Amino acid sequence: MLLRSPIITADIYSWISDGQLIYYQAFKSLDVVMRNRLPSRYHDLLNPQLLLTMERLQTALADTIEYYGIFAGMECPPSNYRLWLYRFVRDLQFPLEVYAATLRLAGLLGVNFDHTNHSTERERLKALRPPENRLIVLVVISIKLLFPVDGQDRTPRKPTELAVLGLDWTTWVQARRDMSSAKTNTTEELSYNQALRTTDVDVTSMSDDKLDQYMDWYEKAYVEEQPSEKRRNRSEAGFRKAMYRMFPISRPETMDHIDDARSTPTKNFASTAGQDDAIKIIQARLKPLRVLNDQAVEDTYAKVVRPGDNYEHYRGFDELTGPAKVLYEEAANVVGMSVDALVQGVFSYEKRVENWMKKGHAVD
Repeated sequence: MLLRSPIITADIYSWISDGQLIYYQAFKSLDVVMRNRLPSRYHDLLNPQLLLTMERLQTALADTIEYYGIFAGMECPPSNYRLWLYRFVRDLQFPLEVYAATLRLAGLLGVNFDHTNHSTERERLKALRPPENRLIVLVVISIKLLFPVDGQDRTPRKPTELAVLGLDWTTWVQARRDMSSAKTNTTEELSYNQALRTTDVDVTSMSDDKLDQYMDWYEKAYVEEQPSEKRRNRSEAGFRKAMYRMFPISRPETMDHIDDARSTPTKNFASTAGQDDAIKIIQARLKPLRVLNDQAVEDTYAKVVRPGDNYEHYRGFDELTGPAKVLYEEAANVVGMSVDALVQGVFSYEKRVENWMKKGHAVD
């Protein structure tokens, strides 16, 4: 955050879930001398038993920032939202017109993307408390304005408008599905998050290779070869010794990816060849729309639909269909929001846009 890197809460959550960032079994990462001297209450804090959720992490981060602001007078540096925005547009594989439209929309509505939100109207929705969530909401609205999800072309007034290009939604949806399918097929090794969520029922249906991977992970995560005899709980030390005797053979070569991941977190928003190819395909399918100014419409008595007309509103997930459903699902996945929360956030900001327009403003 001090370096203003384009890191969002979803990255931290992903690193924790994948074992790239120490969180679960953090107690094991401490020096033995420090472990022996820690009060018992810290043992539980450093060995969380509940699986971390995105909502808990976002709430904890926001509460911590607010705490330092109130009790220590320390303000969190502004977020580097422009890099966030570029990343979101690229991850969703939309044209850069969405980038410009989102910044313009944020300025019109007075929405900021600081961790401590100083907007005149405090966000009523808890889901919009994180700044990246507010940004993705505006991205979705901008996409819907520039490239309507109903497939109907709108007629711009002049060729300099951002909505002068039409998007082939069928191509975009297919590109997203192809990328998702390719990502699923390339994931062969048991990830840290998968191992963490494995139940006894899952173990009974595992293949031999998956079972070996899970046992290697379990040994790495829970078993100690020589647990300290100074533990207050002697039965726990005995249990760990007994568990270690059940794993007489280690397979360190299979654990390299876990060791490397836990020691060196990597940004998961790096460009990939597959993403670049998909962007090129989608960009190639963009088509210029017919342009008619107001005078031409009056002269020809043509009936035209302008950008922003017949705008589609969605109040709940059940109302989403076709490309709109895919758009909301993919956008929510970018920042780790639930689709329901994104639908509510988008609808809330859409009402703010309507109220802004009712005051006599016009969107260009």
